[in-house]
Amino acid sequence: MNDALLLQHCSENWEGANLFKITTNRNIEYCLKHKMDFELTMFGEAPNHGDWMKVKLIREAMNKDYKYVIWLDADAVIVDAEHDLRNACTEGKIGACRHILTKADYKIYLDHFNVGVLYVYNCEETRAFVDKWLAGYPGTTKPA
Repeated sequence: MNDALLLQHCSENWEGANLFKITTNRNIEYCLKHKMDFELTMFGEAPNHGDWMKVKLIREAMNKDYKYVIWLDADAVIVDAEHDLRNACTEGKIGACRHILTKADYKIYLDHFNVGVLYVYNCEETRAFVDKWLAGYPGTTKPA
């Protein structure tokens, strides 16, 4: 097992699902080059509140023995294959890019579940943070 996991999931009923085939090919190449594990899955119909499912999937991945967990939306691709993403986040930190922004709000927040890119240094502190984040949305559950 490698120390990093890249997650990329998509529902087949999403309007951009055909992008998933393109981005996953590129991201698989990246993972193989940098010896990262990857979990790339096409789901059937997305469940209600499908967007917050990504946070639950991220948290479940954090229960596995990975030091780094990286989420990319289905339409996101790693452009620079030369740099190792393991250098992007320090111990106890989470990095996120929220893609629902207004003109007056260009800060990066974790006040919403719909992040396009999320990078987690997997440790007790970040697992507690994500548990608190998940608890803020009705219908979500804390992973076992």
